[in-house]
This record gives sequence, structure tokens and C-alpha cells, in this order.
Amino acid sequence: MSRAITYRLFAAAFLAATVYHLIGATGLAFHEVPQWRHALWIPIDGFMAWGFWGLQPWLGVPLVVITAWSFYSHGWLAFLEWRSTGRFDWPSLAVIVLLPAMLARVICDTRANRSLAVR
Repeated sequence: MSRAITYRLFAAAFLAATVYHLIGATGLAFHEVPQWRHALWIPIDGFMAWGFWGLQPWLGVPLVVITAWSFYSHGWLAFLEWRSTGRFDWPSLAVIVLLPAMLARVICDTRANRSLAVR
């Protein structure tokens, strides 16, 4: 799949995360996560959606930070939910699987010394 299409799909995933956090920030909680934490992620996810849509060359740095944090936060939330209720946290699994895939693609593109800009 072309870089442009792949990155547009990544932008759509971050846009979906923005909507997810918008809903969470309104108090319709998906987890026992404070509303302020959902609100904090709205601009971050929106910023990343914009970055992927525009194929920005600096995406790797914030994506490393977001991936590391998400492994901690979503991984821990998923574990706690599974341990306390026996239910599996599917949204957290999606985050834990998709972010490293996005990061791997960005790293591969960067290491191949390809510009992320569409020509």
C-alpha cells in the first residue's frame, strides 16, 4: 500500500481516537478514567491526525512518546479491567496493536530516507 494511503488511514485512526476521547470527556466514560484525561487527549489525537494527513516528516518523535505512554496506560487499564471484571478491553488492545504498527511504518520510511511528503 502506498505511503499516502497508509498515512491517511493512520490519520483516520487518530481521528477516531479524537472522537472516542470527545465522548469520554463528556462523561460518557468507557473506563474509570477521569474526564480531564480524555479531554487532554483530544488535541493530541487531533494533532497526530493532522500530522499523518499532511504526511509531516516529524511524526516519529511524538509517535514514540505516544506509543510508550499508551503501552503503559492502555496496557495497565486492560490488565486491571480483566483482573477485576474478567472482561477484555478491546479498545485498549486496538491501541496496543495499532500504535506500534504505525511507529514501525514511520521508522521504516525514515530509515529508508524517504521523504514523507507526497510528490
